[in-house]
Amino acid sequence: LDVSSFSRSHARSRKRVRSSRRSRSSSPSVVNRLENESSSHLMELEKVENQCKTLRDQYNVSQMRTKRLESDREAQKDQTRKQPPATPSSSKPRAIIAIPQKEEVMIDMDLD
Repeated sequence: LDVSSFSRSHARSRKRVRSSRRSRSSSPSVVNRLENESSSHLMELEKVENQCKTLRDQYNVSQMRTKRLESDREAQKDQTRKQPPATPSSSKPRAIIAIPQKEEVMIDMDLD
């Protein structure tokens, strides 16, 4: 084995390949660390599930509100269609004309 090739393969500047996070030891400290990581992952999972449930509830409420508003709009549209059109004679616009030095007089006239 060439000395230069050995020093190159074991140089300190060589980047190490990080192994998987799986522990190979069953020492009490490793077991405790893994239990703590597991419990923290479970707590995070529970928090995310609660957020998901809250968002799902909000979505369902918004869907129900949208459906209700659409049905209200359709009901108003139907009601508007069923109403007879307003006759021009029954809804004459009136104008108030101010005459100087006299009382105000109500005059009926078409403003069309």
